Amino acid sequence: MTKLLINEPPLQVLPTLACWVGLNEAIFLQQLHYLLSASRIQRVKADGREWLRMPIGEWCEDNFPFWSETAIKRMRDNLKNDGLIVTRNDLGEARDQADWYAIEYGKLTKLSGPVGRIHGLRQKRQGSRASVRNVLVDNRDKAVDNPPSVRNVPSVRNVPMGGTNRTDVTAVRFVPMYKEKEKSSSSSSSIPNQEEEVSRLREAMVAAGIGRNMWPELETIEWVTAQSVAAHAAAAKQRGEPVNFVIQRLRSGDQVPESKFGKSCTEHGPAFWLNGICLVCSGTVKM
Repeated sequence: MTKLLINEPPLQVLPTLACWVGLNEAIFLQQLHYLLSASRIQRVKADGREWLRMPIGEWCEDNFPFWSETAIKRMRDNLKNDGLIVTRNDLGEARDQADWYAIEYGKLTKLSGPVGRIHGLRQKRQGSRASVRNVLVDNRDKAVDNPPSVRNVPSVRNVPMGGTNRTDVTAVRFVPMYKEKEKSSSSSSSIPNQEEEVSRLREAMVAAGIGRNMWPELETIEWVTAQSVAAHAAAAKQRGEPVNFVIQRLRSGDQVPESKFGKSCTEHGPAFWLNGICLVCSGTVKM
């Protein structure tokens, strides 16, 4: 059987629903609707709704093996806050605290555009783009008005002693690291090159296996950099995790998963620490 064709039940989702509630939440909601409609699935009717029992572990094992329990809980909570699903845990036996799920079909039918969560996220992204433009303009103006001053750094020269070259710590002089800019010279070199930063970020996403369809979203998140992508990708590779974990952690602004050793690098802290080594110091992530 060819690997290019689907030979197992696929997950389906409408693009409109994905635009209005988010892609992950739309997949979750569609799968919940399928399970509530399937005749082979046992359900309970209460309060005029059909309820489905589904512990978080079964969501992971039977429906979404590519998502973590934390990610599934986040989707569930988002849909609950959107008012599109409801949960309860009092429909089973007293010792059974598993969640039961139902869809608010009435509210879903009235949905005519993005929910407030998605609308707020889009506004935040637009504001982030505007702030980046403002910072670049401010940096440009500062570079024109205030050229960099002379910065002194120590220069150590080698003095022959006893037939060998040894560093003479008394022979230290200070030399200018930057020369004063002439008024007629261009100040563009001091302006951060946004195109280079975006290029490095895209190279990191290619190396991490992140598809091009995800680039526009990740590029607008202020904490997503080439270094953070490389660190999360290296951590996921060592832990045997798929690229979905990298994307989800970048969206959420999570740090690289901490090592079981509970330590950190003295220079770079715990953000790049994994399994007893620093990803920066070991050369896995280029700073």
